[in-house]
Amino acid sequence: MGAMLLTVSWIFFHAGASSTLATQKNVFGPAHTALATILSSSCAGCLIFVGRPIVNFFGKEEGSAFDPVMIVNCQVAGLVAISASCNRIEHYSSCIIGVIASILFMISRVILQKLQIDDPLNVISINLVCSVWGLIAAGIFSNGSGLISSGNPDLITTQIYAIFAIFTWASTTSFFFF
Repeated sequence: MGAMLLTVSWIFFHAGASSTLATQKNVFGPAHTALATILSSSCAGCLIFVGRPIVNFFGKEEGSAFDPVMIVNCQVAGLVAISASCNRIEHYSSCIIGVIASILFMISRVILQKLQIDDPLNVISINLVCSVWGLIAAGIFSNGSGLISSGNPDLITTQIYAIFAIFTWASTTSFFFF
């Protein structure tokens, strides 16, 4: 129930907060954003059925592919990753972003377990790894100015600078407060 509320809230947040509100030229602005969010989350959640057995083989992780907690975690990974670009991408791109976010989530989870870093809620894997991927994906897939659509690396370069700025700010403020 909580996962469903989180997903629906995320969809409405993206649709309502997107800068592509409905105009005469773009009647489907919020609907486009909501569908991109749904596709990313759904594709990320569905990948667990294929990806979990592979991760179990290489990572020696226990559990089946039908673990509801992992399905929800992969869906949230897709939601986090699509947040930076949900109103500026095509729908096929949102599927790609969600699938890659799910893969990165599963890989980073296994790496953290091997490094014996205690992360029972998968916060690092979802919020750090998938948000960094989401920022990079915005530079790759963005309509008009992304690397794929324009061939110009300016937006992806800006996104990488933003990642470093966010990391620097978060590290500095955390150092002083904690």
